[in-house]
Amino acid sequence: MRKLILLLLITIVGSYTLNAQIGLYSQYMFNGLVVNPAYAGTVEDAMSLTAFYRNQWATIEGAPQDLSISAHSPVGKNKRVGLGMFLENDKVGLTNWYNIFGSYAYRFPLQNGGTLSAGLQGGISLLQANLLEGTTPDGGFDPALEFESALRPNFGAGLYYYTDLMYVGFSVPYLLKQKKLTDKDGVELATESARNRQYIITGGLVFPINDNLKIKPSTLVRYIPSDYSPILGDLSASVFIKDAVSIGATYRVGTQIQAFIIMLSYRAPSGLRVGYAYDNSLDALSTYTSSHEVMIGYDLSRNKGSKTVLTPRYF
Repeated sequence: MRKLILLLLITIVGSYTLNAQIGLYSQYMFNGLVVNPAYAGTVEDAMSLTAFYRNQWATIEGAPQDLSISAHSPVGKNKRVGLGMFLENDKVGLTNWYNIFGSYAYRFPLQNGGTLSAGLQGGISLLQANLLEGTTPDGGFDPALEFESALRPNFGAGLYYYTDLMYVGFSVPYLLKQKKLTDKDGVELATESARNRQYIITGGLVFPINDNLKIKPSTLVRYIPSDYSPILGDLSASVFIKDAVSIGATYRVGTQIQAFIIMLSYRAPSGLRVGYAYDNSLDALSTYTSSHEVMIGYDLSRNKGSKTVLTPRYF
């Protein structure tokens, strides 16, 4: 029973965390498709592939683990249409979220040299609560524990304006309010507000210091209609060295969430991208553990005869 209670506690706390962080990775600036469908096709000369793995509260058994894989690319002769897809798995204690979403974006070149992209996404989420993993005090099996699951459709929309050196976006990734998953007796098994409607604003600006050094402040702010940390913000700053190495830091703040994050990434001329983020919680969980996040990506050039992506990636 002790193990079961611990797993249930992690599930509840982790669900609150996902409620604040769904689609929110520390290196969110390189994972824009999960946050905003209008991001699809914005790497204009390449197909972009990205994978993220996040281990939240690494030393606690049953703590959140997030895995996402995304791909997007411009299509057509004028490259105004962007298509994308992402797969995501969020595991928290006894529950698993499985998501698959496709994105469509259309981009409007503006006279000032910038581009405005409007995007839509649609897909399904599968939520599973595997209470069969719970045990009784003597280590046996409790027949009252069952395996519950629910399939939920959803869709979202967003706008994204960008130039070579700045971006700003607004999105509502999940527009439909989800029903709660309960057992046969009506007891809530998982907090599905993690996939409820929320409003996200992103922005960033690159300041070139010289040919070898650039500074980029950026932010992500989201509003989640809930009683738990309804407003959450990431305030970030990164330094790019020779358009290859990036070193950055983020301060994450919310009503009940605080964290300090250190980030490091590298982009090779071939289009390969790797990154790592270390999160140190500044709230009640700071005495238990910290979090780790790994990113790997590849930009595959769509220009005939070229194996490299010429445009540097700052976001």
